[in-house]
Amino acid sequence: MQQTKVDKRVHTLFTDYSNQDYYKFYKNKYKNTVDISTFRKVIKDLNTAIRYEIVNNNYDYKLPKRLGIITVRKFKKKIKIESGKRPGYNLAPDWKATKKLWEEDEEARKNKILIRHENKHSKGYTFHIRYSKRIANFKNKSLYRFKPTRTMQRELANNIKENNLDAFLL
Repeated sequence: MQQTKVDKRVHTLFTDYSNQDYYKFYKNKYKNTVDISTFRKVIKDLNTAIRYEIVNNNYDYKLPKRLGIITVRKFKKKIKIESGKRPGYNLAPDWKATKKLWEEDEEARKNKILIRHENKHSKGYTFHIRYSKRIANFKNKSLYRFKPTRTMQRELANNIKENNLDAFLL
């Protein structure tokens, strides 16, 4: 009796393309093209301009070919208190303040007491960069996701802290 090795199946399909792949496609489609450094600079400038409009001016960017909308939305988080149970917090932990508390108070560390962000600078609202697939015209929408870059998230956070941005409620 012979045993066969069964490979573990990976259920995630990654289809990441780079600027190099896009440039090859562009070069094959249009024969008289620009060099790759100019191509990259144009793409970078376009993406920077779109990011700036979304984060600084609360612009709803509609992706071409009805692929969806990228936008900034806000919502208010509340503390859920149920009778007889520990309050359920959906506020994000403030790890810097929590670790400082744990260094000073051994009992708090032992009981794993967390200090939460209250977002007082934004009147209790939490902001998200959101990819809406509601108007998208493709199948299997649940398989797609949008993950904003760290630069985009940091720009959004700085604008919120300086009160330069307001968004529609989610």
